Amino acid sequence: MTEEKNEDIQEEEELELPVVAEGEEDTTDWKELALKQQGINKRLKTKMEKAKAKKEEAKETKTSEKPELNKTEFDYGQKAYINQTLGVDLKNEKEVALVNDYINAGKTLDDLLTNKHFNNDLKDLQEATKAKNAIPSGSKRSATSDKTATDYWMGKDFKDVPQEHRAEVLKKTLERERKQSMYATK
Repeated sequence: MTEEKNEDIQEEEELELPVVAEGEEDTTDWKELALKQQGINKRLKTKMEKAKAKKEEAKETKTSEKPELNKTEFDYGQKAYINQTLGVDLKNEKEVALVNDYINAGKTLDDLLTNKHFNNDLKDLQEATKAKNAIPSGSKRSATSDKTATDYWMGKDFKDVPQEHRAEVLKKTLERERKQSMYATK
């Protein structure tokens, strides 16, 4: 429809060039014709800009009418589908984030059901969660401690301890030796 309008506008405002027969002298005022053409071009440009602005305004009102869900917000029907059909635990933030990533990438919930990449990623997340939950907390088999932790560096040679942790390690070592000497038999 906009193409038809553009064609109508162009047909209405086309500049007619004078026809000069062979052998006759050309008395056309080309400067005046050029100025007329500039005026026509300016009007066309203004009309096109107004049409674009109107189109963008229509798009904005169209999108503002439809309430947009947040990235992590699903309605109850979607939550039920995600939980029951896809097998995603809605309490697990990583799994919900995975669903959001695929939806933001342009996939639909129906697409996720047959998407092997999504299914593999979901399976990996679920297995990692199971493995993490299977390890008892507070035991020797729990997750390894952080390398910045003072306890980690206590068992190492003092030369290997990073400079920023030496004061803490030295303080703990002295404290431990004081306790041992307190209970030592003479």
